[in-house]
Amino acid sequence: MHPLAKKLLVSRQLQMEEGDLRVLGDNMIILPADVLLEFNELLDEKIVYRIGEIIGDRMASTLKKYGISGMKLVDFCLNLMSMYGWGKPSIVRVGEKTFLMVEHSVIALKAIEKQKKYRCCGLLAGIFAGLFSNAMGKKMTAREVKCFALGEKFCEFEIF
Repeated sequence: MHPLAKKLLVSRQLQMEEGDLRVLGDNMIILPADVLLEFNELLDEKIVYRIGEIIGDRMASTLKKYGISGMKLVDFCLNLMSMYGWGKPSIVRVGEKTFLMVEHSVIALKAIEKQKKYRCCGLLAGIFAGLFSNAMGKKMTAREVKCFALGEKFCEFEIF
């Protein structure tokens, strides 16, 4: 079990009842990973990105209720994303620039499985943009610069 899941269970912030899944008091759902890849194929990339922004912003807003802010909020959200199965995100700073690496992006893994070769993590880029915008209190953008589905070792996003 993911270490964060254990902590949330002990503090009663992860609740699973018949027909109801809650994390930090918010209702959650579990979707097949294929659906996330389908978003890319069915929807315009700007819409997929915007959906991601909303998800990232809502994740951050939920954590702010618990007094978490700034980079601690970002780190906690990235840990939640790992627990939820999105992949293993981590922050890398190169000089003044901030990058997010995602190892084993669930979307890229599904793209590889279905033999799709394109930058497929626009939803993740949107999530990171929404998360950083909320946490930093200013409009931020995320751009996928490397993708595991294209043979890279991981997906990488520039945050600016």
